[in-house]
Amino acid sequence: MRLIKYTATILVVLLLSISCQKNPIQEQIEITNDNACWLSNATQLFLYDLNGNTLMSYNDLEYTSDLAVNPHTRDLWAARPPAGQLVKYSAAGNQVKAVNGFVFPISISINYDTGDIWVADRDLGQVVVLDQLGNEIARIVGFKSPTSVSVCAADGAAWVADPDNGQVYHITAPYYSIIPVRLPGDMNVNLVAGNQMDGSCWAYNESAPGSGMLTKLNANGSEVLSVNGIKSPRSMEVSYISDDSTLWVADSGNNRILKLDSNGNTLVNLYDFYNPSDVSVDQSDGSCWAAIMGMNQVVYFNLTGDVLLSTESIPSPLQVAAMPVLSP
Repeated sequence: MRLIKYTATILVVLLLSISCQKNPIQEQIEITNDNACWLSNATQLFLYDLNGNTLMSYNDLEYTSDLAVNPHTRDLWAARPPAGQLVKYSAAGNQVKAVNGFVFPISISINYDTGDIWVADRDLGQVVVLDQLGNEIARIVGFKSPTSVSVCAADGAAWVADPDNGQVYHITAPYYSIIPVRLPGDMNVNLVAGNQMDGSCWAYNESAPGSGMLTKLNANGSEVLSVNGIKSPRSMEVSYISDDSTLWVADSGNNRILKLDSNGNTLVNLYDFYNPSDVSVDQSDGSCWAAIMGMNQVVYFNLTGDVLLSTESIPSPLQVAAMPVLSP
């Protein structure tokens, strides 16, 4: 009887101990901020909060070409060209799933409403669409070497940059038809940023190395306006919260972070950011995270371009992905 009581006591203590414990990563997330950012470089993947704390890190990884977060489920999707995979992580940083069937996945865009994942595979010459669980929905062909894909509407439309064809494509819903849009000058179109509010798109056209322009297209592919003076941007993203429709640009050739309104007017023009490699808009408030590869920094900007956080000593950061909401 005494042994039974002793055993029962031990079990109670163990149960109480287990019930009081929490995943240390999740606990740290909950006691810091509701906003955070995923970051990758050549071999590492990190999760930072607004105080610059490291909430999660993975080391000894292969090259990651792009990151994207589902703003509702908070899952992260990472493109890994060496493995020909997309890898899914939970908000707490746990690897959930790896999706094969790619050769060089280079660009990811997530549908804000449905959570579908669009992937441009440069070496396959395809755009692959997955649902938010990672199941394949469609495999769209007809490209040479797509380098950038960006969702532009909830119904399943997207824009694709295909520089080897010298044009941008509009993928229409619901049957994934591709419509070529050739921009003036037959330039090298290698980057697009779609607006999920109105279906429009910004495209970067490079006429010569380090010399090009941004062209805005409406949902029908007609040119709306152009902005000169942009040099080899490596990333751009539209803020589509409410009717904001502003564009953040990592203008790498000009060593600056740029923000334009929907009419192409400059709202933020910040130089002295040597070789910015990526920008990611927090779609919950329109703020922006930027990876500054040439300065080993990750910088967080508010709507007006004020620096709220600058985390240094990060070796050659390549990609960032804003994590809008961390708390359940």
